[in-house]
Amino acid sequence: MSRRALFGRETPEVTLHGLDGAVVASARAPSDPGYLSFHPDGASAVIVHEGLSVWDFSSGSTRRVCESGRRAEWSPDGRRLWFSDVDSELWTLDPSTRKTERVLKLEGDSAGCTNFTNRLRWSPDGRFLLAQLSRKAAVSAAEEARRRKENPHGWETGQSFDFDHYFCVLEPEKRRAWLRPGYSHQVVWTPAG
Repeated sequence: MSRRALFGRETPEVTLHGLDGAVVASARAPSDPGYLSFHPDGASAVIVHEGLSVWDFSSGSTRRVCESGRRAEWSPDGRRLWFSDVDSELWTLDPSTRKTERVLKLEGDSAGCTNFTNRLRWSPDGRFLLAQLSRKAAVSAAEEARRRKENPHGWETGQSFDFDHYFCVLEPEKRRAWLRPGYSHQVVWTPAG
């Protein structure tokens, strides 16, 4: 059972508290943290906001490791960070060298896709990573005309588009991935059974 709890604030400061309420560690994040993920050893966390920074609890310091990224999770062994940058791409990062590698990119346009990528989730056995990825999908001229007629003030001039959403399951060790259409605000694994 965990003996520490994380509390965020409205300011860029983030604090880690014991269950008794005492501050165990605090740090000034690069800006308001939008997302945090604990390292498996519990000694640090990645702070996500307009990039990735690693917060070391013992020193209270933060170290910028990547200039981009919206969602991030540590690998189960704690050696790599997996993160999404734009909603159609999945990346991995070695925080010690800051070397990144794009692991997966959906074909097609991803400009304008924002806030569709949800939390990345590792399976309970650490073999698979589940992600939600999205990309733009063009709308036919006939569909655009139908929408404009239905709601004439709701469409700007130019090409209209929708989004294609996919559940993506990766098996990093074997470098395999599966994509299935679908969208959810949260992605989770069921307990083994």
